[in-house]
Amino acid sequence: MSSVVLGIDIGTTSVKVCLIDADTREELSSESKDTQSNIPPSGESAPGAHEQNVRKIVSTLYNCLLWLPKEYLRQVKRIGICGQMHGLVLWRHPAWTDKFELVNENISNLITWQDTRCDHHYLARLPLPDSHLKAYTGYGINTLLWLLDHQPDAVTGYTHAATIQDFIVAMLCDLQAPVMSNQNAASWGYFNCKLNAWNEQILRAHNPQFPLHLLPDIKPSGTIVGKLTYDWLGIAKDTPITVALGDLQCSVLATLQHNTDAIINISTSAQIAFIDENFVPKDHYVDETNSFLLQDETNRKDHTIQTANTGLITKELPEHDENLGMKDTMTGQTSKSTEENTVVGSTRIETQNMQETLLETPPHSVRQTDKTSQETKRSCDEQNLKETPSQRNRIDNGQIRDRLQNLEINDDVVGLDPTINTLGRLGEDNIGYDEVDPILPTKHTTSVASTNQSTRFDNPQSCRSKLRKGIKLCCSCSGSCSAAEVSPPSQQDHIEHFPYFNGNYIAVGASMNGGNCLATVVCTLQAWFKEFGFNVPQNQIWSKLINAVDDPEGHIARNESDLKFLPTLLGDRHVIEESASILNITPGNLAISKMFIALCKGIIDNLHSIMSRERLHTARIDRIIGIGSCLTRNHILQHYVSYRLRRQGPGLTGRSSCRRAAFSPAHGRRANCALYFS
Repeated sequence: MSSVVLGIDIGTTSVKVCLIDADTREELSSESKDTQSNIPPSGESAPGAHEQNVRKIVSTLYNCLLWLPKEYLRQVKRIGICGQMHGLVLWRHPAWTDKFELVNENISNLITWQDTRCDHHYLARLPLPDSHLKAYTGYGINTLLWLLDHQPDAVTGYTHAATIQDFIVAMLCDLQAPVMSNQNAASWGYFNCKLNAWNEQILRAHNPQFPLHLLPDIKPSGTIVGKLTYDWLGIAKDTPITVALGDLQCSVLATLQHNTDAIINISTSAQIAFIDENFVPKDHYVDETNSFLLQDETNRKDHTIQTANTGLITKELPEHDENLGMKDTMTGQTSKSTEENTVVGSTRIETQNMQETLLETPPHSVRQTDKTSQETKRSCDEQNLKETPSQRNRIDNGQIRDRLQNLEINDDVVGLDPTINTLGRLGEDNIGYDEVDPILPTKHTTSVASTNQSTRFDNPQSCRSKLRKGIKLCCSCSGSCSAAEVSPPSQQDHIEHFPYFNGNYIAVGASMNGGNCLATVVCTLQAWFKEFGFNVPQNQIWSKLINAVDDPEGHIARNESDLKFLPTLLGDRHVIEESASILNITPGNLAISKMFIALCKGIIDNLHSIMSRERLHTARIDRIIGIGSCLTRNHILQHYVSYRLRRQGPGLTGRSSCRRAAFSPAHGRRANCALYFS
């Protein structure tokens, strides 16, 4: 063994570390512990605040390393770090001592990606980013803007800001100023990926007092940004450390074997992602007036203007006539004065119509740009054909729930292979609501039916059906399908492209609702038991709900019902203020097992509504690989992933992002570290 690489993943609920042989890519040792770092809301907390204690996170990292074999730690030659994206931590020097002890009074709490204090009313007032990516609540720049407007003292006095993983890199290398990869910068918002630069002019134009000095310098992914300044728990001084990466990109890096693969990752949150080699961002997306910049013919046709931070439709964009000026799409009349039809940034929208649109816009609003999508929209039922474009875009949440009711179970289920938990020692069960780990805190191996048959996707055009509530597409039948087998249409394409490696991008459909929803249910049940005088440990509740030992498939079959669970308990970035709901409750389906199974199904259905089978089919994806601590330990989620996506995969892997953080393309070979259990 010539050298060892240490990989670190700073997750939302836990810290994972692993040691990898640099030559064989064999995992030598790994460890995982819950951080229990969530700070309970107090009377002084802003509504929607979600913060974590940085000291507890760093302490958990130390505890994980202490469990690793010393003989391997002494051979570490490089350190790679990744972590939860979007979050914000502020600090001023000195923030740590010579031995990496934190100076608490000089470090803020970590404001995580789950923070929702930026409601849609606030986001609608923010300027449009000059980026192909929107900036949502929980994103670092938006959080900074909110703090400047509502709690300016929370920013005053701090000289640096970054994600939690960037902070740890700065601490270990004793950097005077943090550095950030384009992966983490893009996750903060207001970052132009093509130009590799922050939207400084836009931010200063919006708020002349915006602290530009807090924006970190950008380094390419894989760059060595410093060296370990002191011996650290057996790791030698001067060990090189690379710039921190995004945990999602690291999960994709080693899990996917081919560009026709996709991953579904369910841990605290949930994502479906694949490498999109055809995506190339533009140089600019807004002009000097902070209006959308239309750069090609495709963008000039049939699209709507959105507040870039919310995805909510605010105004229809008139057609452009090169000779006469702007043409109204509804009346056909032409105006030579573009000022009469100005599309302004969200900070300038003050009309009553803006407020009405914000309140009436659906969670999934349409933003189509290609002819095929437009033809599909025009082929809807007679009622939709009679509606104006604005009316079609104003579907209330009740209609969205109605569409979810049409999701029915199909008997043709492709099973996933058994899983093995290799994450090491987990934190002990915690009774507190805010400190629960949203994964099953046991090491049971789930046994799920497996099949070696390949799954074929036929042309979705052959199974297109007109239903009363709109076009519904099924990509898995061989020529015919019924209304019960098809999925509801996505009302807006919420897939975004985040920087990957080597100039590529990954297409990501992300939901804020994953294992955290399940954990909330477990915490609630535990609290109910306590009210009746019973103290039931969380691991017992998890085991009973998931029933991973005794006949898991039979458990699902016995407890499936017509309950429909809309799982947006924590909202979603496109539906910030959405709440969860349960439909079709009857006296016969109120059993907790039935409700839990309906919730698991709802989580998968919600994710599928963001990244559908059709979209994966269009991208020529022929295999989906399941990863993530919540998915690999929950056979119910696995069951519905198999049904909803109908793709044959090699199984699920229990590996965490720290394994991928240990390697990146800049280190030579592309990592291929994920293990599959077949």
